[in-house]
Amino acid sequence: MSERSGNSTEALDRIAAIVEEHGLSVEEVVERLDGGSGDAGAGRNERLIRRILAYLGAIFVLAGTITAVNMFWDDLGSASRVIASFGTGLSALVLAVATLRDKRYEAASTPLLLVAALFQTSGLFVFLNEYFGGDDPALGAMAVFGVMGLQSLLLFAAIRRTSMVFLSLFFGFAFLASVLAWLDVDDGFGALVIGISGLLVSWRVHETPHRSVTPPAFFVFGALTALGAFDLVEGQFPMDFSLAGVAAALIYAGVVARSRSLLVTGVLAMLGFLGYFTNEYFADMLSWPVALILMGLLMLGLSSYALKLGRRMG
Repeated sequence: MSERSGNSTEALDRIAAIVEEHGLSVEEVVERLDGGSGDAGAGRNERLIRRILAYLGAIFVLAGTITAVNMFWDDLGSASRVIASFGTGLSALVLAVATLRDKRYEAASTPLLLVAALFQTSGLFVFLNEYFGGDDPALGAMAVFGVMGLQSLLLFAAIRRTSMVFLSLFFGFAFLASVLAWLDVDDGFGALVIGISGLLVSWRVHETPHRSVTPPAFFVFGALTALGAFDLVEGQFPMDFSLAGVAAALIYAGVVARSRSLLVTGVLAMLGFLGYFTNEYFADMLSWPVALILMGLLMLGLSSYALKLGRRMG
């Protein structure tokens, strides 16, 4: 009996180490373990249907609320407009938190959290417009996105939902973009700062159980990095050739992080930069496409050699 208990403990320790290493969630592990039962297919279908209905319900509620508010908007006073927008978002937030206490309605929490974020954000903008009208939209955006970002972080600390990670990323970097706009930072440099910092944060999130939000984040922040770098060095020979290094760095990061979205972003950036080089410097040179083909073949050969070497070393 003690030997069996020791083996069970050792097995559980190994399972916990694997779950932590690969950033898996408890739900994913349970769902995978359920795959061997006869009711697994029915359970998955039930969860899928419940999730679809939850999102459809949220969409209809959102459409109906926006339509109703829009019909009476011109007849509402300042306080009523704030209540109609921010109050709706606050009510949706309370409902979202309430659904987390009941497994039957848990699927509705994510769409309700998104609806709450939309209405609360718009409500704060309405509040500033109605009571603090000014000529500096960047400052107002800083205030709104700062408040919403702080709320998202506090909610994540309380409920640990992946949707709150997404909202925290969105509002956090929206706040950063507003700060850069308020400081009148160059657009290209600002995009580069947001892109690189976003990639670093997304890389950290990618190592957690909430990694499902990172594919779109990697794509967006990778694109911002490439566009920001291009805006800074466009037409500045020979600095613009550093763009090839930027694209190569994105591809390398995508391979290391095992992120298809970041890898695709890096490949698209490399193709775009090569097209820019062709039009800018090598439009009439027949040797340029030949050189690209030869470099491509060389890289393919090196990749094959590196793969064989890695197998030997392993």
